[in-house]
Amino acid sequence: MQVNSVAEYLTLVQIEGVNCQAEAVWYAGKRMAFFYRAKVMKNGSYYHCIWGKVSRPHRNSGTVRAKFKSSLPPKYLGVRMRVFMYPMPAISKLGTCSLLCSTC
Repeated sequence: MQVNSVAEYLTLVQIEGVNCQAEAVWYAGKRMAFFYRAKVMKNGSYYHCIWGKVSRPHRNSGTVRAKFKSSLPPKYLGVRMRVFMYPMPAISKLGTCSLLCSTC
């Protein structure tokens, strides 16, 4: 009998405007943040943040896999997150992006 395991730190995220796997590849390595309001004040604020990172695309629909520092609370499934546009891919000396262009 095989036991299936679940990786709680992995989350599938659908990014707005991304509809295929080729578009989702660009987001690999970008940082994500999930902000939520808590009942306990921490560092002078009731808003807390869980940071994550986009690891890779998931299938062909534009969904990406994201790894977070701690697992996201289940009650917040389907809510908005913020995707930060850094770190940017390395630009070669010729001025073309080696990660995005197939002709480079």
